[in-house]
Amino acid sequence: MKRLSILVALLASLASASSHADEAADRIGAFQAAYRSRDEAARIAAVQDLSGVREPRVYALLGKLLPADTDAVRRAAADALGASGDVRCAPLLKAAVQPNHKNPLVLEAVFRAMGAVGGACEDVLGKHMNGKGTGLETEYAPSVFACIDALGSIRSAASVEQLLRFGTGLQSLCDS
Repeated sequence: MKRLSILVALLASLASASSHADEAADRIGAFQAAYRSRDEAARIAAVQDLSGVREPRVYALLGKLLPADTDAVRRAAADALGASGDVRCAPLLKAAVQPNHKNPLVLEAVFRAMGAVGGACEDVLGKHMNGKGTGLETEYAPSVFACIDALGSIRSAASVEQLLRFGTGLQSLCDS
């Protein structure tokens, strides 16, 4: 009887994985068709439709958009990766920082997504936060605040270290 229940559980697990893969393939196909549109709103909707799909093929598609499309589409792609909550998205998000380094709104979305997925992003967040931290009155302020929030969400020793470094830098500014 015990063997039968194990066999049934195994078959149910395989069926669920197959169903998940089929759903992801369907969503990817729908995305590719909708993404061909010249209309930015249609492309954003196509990206948002992939939000929360936990599938490496989806992550790869979204990752390709981070350095490529309009700012609004890039932000939607970062948000979709963050919505997955999957640590496997971290390398894609880290790679998106450099191509978007002059775009604070996209950086803000990328950093929020980093906080949602974790995955050893503390170094990138700390570098941006401490590099831009003295200019909190600039257009980069939202991305710095997104770094602070992301580091707080990650809750690792490395994230606390970055936050302390930032606080020390701010204290130095106040003292001068």
